[in-house]
Amino acid sequence: GPAPHNGPQPGSMPGAQNGPMPGGPYGSYGPYGSAPGYQGQPYPPQDPPEPPVRTSEWLWTILLTCIPVVNLVMLFVWGFGNTTKRSKRNWARAQLVITAIGIVLSIVLVVALMAVGASMLYSDWGYGMPYHYYY
Repeated sequence: GPAPHNGPQPGSMPGAQNGPMPGGPYGSYGPYGSAPGYQGQPYPPQDPPEPPVRTSEWLWTILLTCIPVVNLVMLFVWGFGNTTKRSKRNWARAQLVITAIGIVLSIVLVVALMAVGASMLYSDWGYGMPYHYYY
């Protein structure tokens, strides 16, 4: 007959007892790895959804942001105030980020144009005074 097999039997682990595992083939943790009887944490209580920003409120918002200094003040009030609705607060913060990016790019552009203008002023190709004169 066949030779006797002295190693662990197929389907069993060395040192474990043979036979069906308690809890089925997945053990006591189930097929999804959760502990027995664990149903998950209950969801935290949710705030009721806030009403959306009305169209008339958006119209006033956009009109106020057209006024040069008032727009920055109001964007900070709406972006970091506690009484502003979440969608308007997020919009105001995004507008502040876009405004900051625009200011930085404008400063970089002005400095670059000033450098180009200064280099043209002291070159033979500009309209300024060249370093050498032709007689």
